[in-house]
Amino acid sequence: MRVLIAGRDGRVGSELVRQFDGIADVIAPVRRDLDLTDADAIISAVRQHAPDLIINTAACGVGAESDPDTTLAVHAHAPRVIAEEANRLGIPLVHYSTDHLFDGTKETPYVEDDAPSPANVFGRAQLLGERAMLRSGAPVLLLRVAWIYRVRDLTAEASYGGAQTVATPQKGSPTWGRDVAAATLQSLSALVGARGLGRDRLASALRERGGVFHMAGEGWTDSIGFSSMIASLASDLGGAVPLLEIPTIPDLPTHESLGCRNRQLDATKLARDFGVRLPTWESALREAWTQLEGQGAPHSV
Repeated sequence: MRVLIAGRDGRVGSELVRQFDGIADVIAPVRRDLDLTDADAIISAVRQHAPDLIINTAACGVGAESDPDTTLAVHAHAPRVIAEEANRLGIPLVHYSTDHLFDGTKETPYVEDDAPSPANVFGRAQLLGERAMLRSGAPVLLLRVAWIYRVRDLTAEASYGGAQTVATPQKGSPTWGRDVAAATLQSLSALVGARGLGRDRLASALRERGGVFHMAGEGWTDSIGFSSMIASLASDLGGAVPLLEIPTIPDLPTHESLGCRNRQLDATKLARDFGVRLPTWESALREAWTQLEGQGAPHSV
């Protein structure tokens, strides 16, 4: 298979490149080589590479709220163009959305049938992108994720020793990007079974069983509990892993800045339909921290 991955530098995209290495011919252009604000560039890339599967993980960074035009282009217009082209050519498609579709005020975990209520530009753009994907007729697996981290993020958390003052703690399931990538591949494999991955098989299966699924680690915590566990892991190492003094600017708009509380996504449907469950957030965090320890020093940022 030839797999085209948009957003290779992100928390999920970088892990997907690793997951598909050795089992597919991966085309993963960096941002400067695939401008998602340019519809013609998107169409040209799809036709040039002729992929058997498109995976869109691209997301705006810290300027999502201050640059609404770019946010709309990346999260609303680009998904529409990708989906229309995928439908035209019969290419199966995986697209990632997030919990920012919801305003965070629900007291229980969000399920796929909950009505979206985005509270920011980022969420509204994602909702437009989702709707365009689903209307396009393309064979699509639309995965909503939340609170994604990668190993290098943990050094920033640990540098604060778990002592952050959080006015409105976020509640949800911290989820390692590696686990999202692995669960994505497992879900695709579950769709086609023993027949193996293939363009036509995936397209047919997604038309029958695709749609919207929540994907999150098992269990719940809040931002204070997450930071506290990281501080405990750092303490157990006795300072063996040097900590970087880096800013706590996130890659995406925070719920904290919006006064939102609930980032919980109920992933029951994913387990029921595909038999796919992600690890608990605690076990994933321990494994991610072990990987950080094994590196001897954190990644540069």
